[in-house]
Amino acid sequence: IQEEILECAARHRLFIQFHGSSKPSGLVRTYPNEFTREGTLNYEVCKWDTLVNADHDIAIPFTRMLAGATDYHLGGVRALPRSEFKIQYVNPHVMSTRCHMLAMYVVLENHLTSLCDTPKAYEGQPGFEVLRTVPGTWDEIRVPLARMNEHVTVARRSGSDWWVGSLNNGTERDLKLELDFLSEGDYQATIYTDAEDVERNPNNLDR
Repeated sequence: IQEEILECAARHRLFIQFHGSSKPSGLVRTYPNEFTREGTLNYEVCKWDTLVNADHDIAIPFTRMLAGATDYHLGGVRALPRSEFKIQYVNPHVMSTRCHMLAMYVVLENHLTSLCDTPKAYEGQPGFEVLRTVPGTWDEIRVPLARMNEHVTVARRSGSDWWVGSLNNGTERDLKLELDFLSEGDYQATIYTDAEDVERNPNNLDR
């Protein structure tokens, strides 16, 4: 039935996002009007369970995302340390840092950039300017650093701008990123990092 939906939508020049669906099976090659689909355990689960955290997130680029774009319900801004995490259906919390959440918009392939919370939740939030400007389509993709279930860095180019996102699991580490994928020239970088007190206040970041 999904192929029928995509074919019908294409005739009417409509784009489709499948919610609660199975993983991709290649239909996007025939029907590029499929923006994205769920088909994965994602941040929606934080409303009723504790399964989605940094260790789970880091597995997605090496598993589910290999099949195609994923709607991962990004945009949670109520981060708590894992030891303080509380399940609640209304105004749910997430077990990730603010920078971790921002980086996922670059690392994960998703052609329909979306925010999972209410508009009011984003008022005055640090890093929201990233969510307002991050592209949904890209001209070039590189993966300069990756180790399965530990860390991954993805660099994506849109026009002349490069966006680089790094995800890490729950173990602290230092990584050296070579920028040899950049062409010669001068670049200006805006860098977001976890704040020094991120273990206590995961919503804090430095810019």
